[in-house]
Amino acid sequence: EKENPALPAADQILAKYVQALGGEQAIRSVTSRAITATSTVPTGPGGVIVLPATSEQYQKSPNLIVAANRAATVTVAEGFDGTTGWTQNAAGVVQNSPDVDTARTKRDADLQASLKLKQVYTKLEVHGVERVGPHEAYLVIGYPQGDLPERLYFDTQSGLLLRKITELAAGPFGTMPYEVDYDDYRATNSGVKIPFWVRSIPANGREAYASYSSFRILKVQDNAPVDAAKFTKPASKPQPPPPAPAK
Repeated sequence: EKENPALPAADQILAKYVQALGGEQAIRSVTSRAITATSTVPTGPGGVIVLPATSEQYQKSPNLIVAANRAATVTVAEGFDGTTGWTQNAAGVVQNSPDVDTARTKRDADLQASLKLKQVYTKLEVHGVERVGPHEAYLVIGYPQGDLPERLYFDTQSGLLLRKITELAAGPFGTMPYEVDYDDYRATNSGVKIPFWVRSIPANGREAYASYSSFRILKVQDNAPVDAAKFTKPASKPQPPPPAPAK
């Protein structure tokens, strides 16, 4: 495939992205992050009943992450403890994530992920300019090792990542797109810019496809002291016995 001379090379787009976030030195200086946010939790059949929630998210280098979303009646959580990705559903049942989800969580949990895109993707191709909301964006398709291609949309003006689309296995349906949008980038106390608003359709990699979730940061602190115990995978809560069969 011939390169379009009107388009920048993938290396240039990635370099501009790192600069737009605050530069390599600032990004490398961040070893932990604590976030408080408002969010939504999908509930009910098809995940279409959305409950407002408060979220706490903690990250610690090299790739530890834990996030809990607390709504009035349910709490759900997920994390990566350095080895295993896990989810905790509204009933308190903890399950290990499928391998593909764990690999994706591990990549996304890395506070220096923006510096490692050339290592994460075995190949990067610039495919043109597309619109993301009011913005023009370069579409870069990345091919992660052992996973389906991902579509990354970088603002042609600011250089920031506006959207990422991955594919989810959808059983007999083949695959379905999983879209995450990033907006309202602001500098944290370390000088690194992060998106203060994130929206996912569906709500996460294993939710019903009609669902969505949003996440708006209220407070963020980079290099906050975060206890390593926070990242320990929790045990499942004891479940009530099934009802006795009717006589």
